[in-house]
Amino acid sequence: MKRRRVLGFIVLAGGLLAAVTIVVWRLTTAVSPMELAISSVTQLSDGTLFAVGSRGGHDDQAVIARSNDDGAHWTVSTGPTRGLYGVSTAGTRIIASVYCLPPSIGGEPVGPSPESCLFRSDDNGSTWQDLNAGNLADPSFADSSYGWAHPQFPIGRDLFESTDAGITWVRLGPPCPSDKPLVYRATATGYRAGYVLCFGEAAGEGQPWSLIQVRPSAPSIAVAEGNITSGQPHAGLADEFVQGFAMRPDGSGLIWTSAGLYRTDDNGHSWTPVPIDELGRGFLSGGGILTGDDKAYLVRGGADTGIVEYMSGTVRTLVTWPLPVS
Repeated sequence: MKRRRVLGFIVLAGGLLAAVTIVVWRLTTAVSPMELAISSVTQLSDGTLFAVGSRGGHDDQAVIARSNDDGAHWTVSTGPTRGLYGVSTAGTRIIASVYCLPPSIGGEPVGPSPESCLFRSDDNGSTWQDLNAGNLADPSFADSSYGWAHPQFPIGRDLFESTDAGITWVRLGPPCPSDKPLVYRATATGYRAGYVLCFGEAAGEGQPWSLIQVRPSAPSIAVAEGNITSGQPHAGLADEFVQGFAMRPDGSGLIWTSAGLYRTDDNGHSWTPVPIDELGRGFLSGGGILTGDDKAYLVRGGADTGIVEYMSGTVRTLVTWPLPVS
């Protein structure tokens, strides 16, 4: 199994200044499907889906794929920012983040990281504005105003909240336990409520992880835990690399790993495998979104890149774009 290596920490202290928005780019026309690498997907409204990524790698040009008919047909546009890797919606506003780590070769930085990583669009993705939120990335909104963001893994331990649809951000503090302090992904399900995937440092014996439920006015609790080991056979959720998750306020949700897809109906305390044999191992690789009607949209990786629809316990591929040939 491929393991991710922790590169080190840069602890973000204090709050973020109020954002001063400026238009930074406008999407251009269609791009060849051969150039796409999709990282995350969200739903703007019923029938309208947005997927973001790049034309190859994180440091390449950003792309946005859009469907207005539940994923049956897609158009793809580009912009001059570096690749996008996270996207969420706050009402009619789309909020996306660029890949916020510095360019690297062999895991070693070879250039500066972006000074600002969050962008918003209020016109269905046609134009975008810089939110000037520093190194906050990977946005997740529970409704039209409240959401979370955090410095990109593996450099962040703190969670930040916004109550004005991403315009300003305030530090909430570290949500993860001391032995697994790194925030990998956070999903807000309500005001100061949601779930955070936490990792510890990679070591010879593996890399521990916990899925933490954050509750307002109550201590956070771990609802699922594991330890990723290299080269060992999969024996269930505990020893698989968690690629991402999505949860609803009612405690139902999905988690996708290096080996499969699982669902829960009890806040993550127990997980049931979802058959995805036709997709192959490790094919659910990026950020996804759950809707209110037992439906989810997930990112397919591996030999192809595209969007997968989950509905009532079954999955099907909506669209597949070939990855660029190296």
